[in-house]
Amino acid sequence: MQINASLPRPHPHFRDAVRLRVHGLFFDCHQGAHDLKNKVALVTVPFFLSRAAMPYLRNSKGVIINIASDWGLVGGRNAVAYCASKGGVVLMSKAMALDHAAEGVRINAVCPGDVETPMLYRSGTAHGLDEKSALREANASNRTGRVTTAAEVAALVAFLASDEAAQITGAAIPIDGGNTAGSAA
Repeated sequence: MQINASLPRPHPHFRDAVRLRVHGLFFDCHQGAHDLKNKVALVTVPFFLSRAAMPYLRNSKGVIINIASDWGLVGGRNAVAYCASKGGVVLMSKAMALDHAAEGVRINAVCPGDVETPMLYRSGTAHGLDEKSALREANASNRTGRVTTAAEVAALVAFLASDEAAQITGAAIPIDGGNTAGSAA
């Protein structure tokens, strides 16, 4: 695939979307944090990048894979703004899939749970844990006894981008060790 140099440059907050995570109870979540989370994670990054890429994707019968979160499928404690924004990414992906399926453009959302990345360790550190303790706690809270690896998320993305997934569009696929499957009770 050849990159067209005339494509618009990414929004200046693009990198921040990967790093930003707002914690807090509903009543503690101030308006600025909620607005920033929604603007960066929902509108600015996936919406405008998808809109800019759509003419090229229509011609190539391309694929958009948005990275949401399992907390976009179910709620999470102390993460109102994060859950709302990731839920928005999930529904935006589904709506876009309906709008563009007839044009041959497939759009899906991947919804990882805890993934062994620097974000997991930063979250643990913010809660007073060292990296080893953060990973141990995350592993213990997962139904499979371990967190997902970045390689597993990448493999799912690669599959969804492949011809083998030609009939998958409008899906929000959790990769979370069964955490969103339902109650174990």
